[in-house]
Amino acid sequence: MAVTAFSGVFVFTSSYSASIFWQISNLELSSSPWLEYCWKATAFLMFFLWLSQPICYGLFLRYGDKAKGYRIFTLTGAFIMSMFLFLLVPMLIGDVAYFVLKKTINHEWRNEAKCGELEVKNKNEKYFGFNTDKYTVFYSDKNDKWGFYEITCKKGSDRRDTYSVEPLPEYNIPSWLR
Repeated sequence: MAVTAFSGVFVFTSSYSASIFWQISNLELSSSPWLEYCWKATAFLMFFLWLSQPICYGLFLRYGDKAKGYRIFTLTGAFIMSMFLFLLVPMLIGDVAYFVLKKTINHEWRNEAKCGELEVKNKNEKYFGFNTDKYTVFYSDKNDKWGFYEITCKKGSDRRDTYSVEPLPEYNIPSWLR
């Protein structure tokens, strides 16, 4: 029964987190395996921690009056910790998303994009794609903002290649992660 519940929760969080990633980056999450694993595992962990509060509260109500000695302190501590997580997790979702994206994208994405003869390379940016006409770019520190944008390469005559930038929504970097 517990395995089925965990599987159901994982399927839900996996699908929902992939949808959120699609919205913020316009990129299919399965295109980047390490990022997909870390992003979905983090979403599952955050949801599980948030869901632990009602479970812990139920255990506290059921076994609180039967507990004696140190067990009452253990139950009380677990209840207080789960309440802390219940309130903290929703506030930290954006911060955790930025942290996971920054760490995993640094390992998997490239430092440059090539549009024909033109090389695009900027500080604090990572590029997804290789010798293609369209790149997804993750930037991690532009005026204390992070987000994604797309580069579309345009082949020019006489090796005068250019590119256009299509911005996507940007987000503030949490002050404690700067």
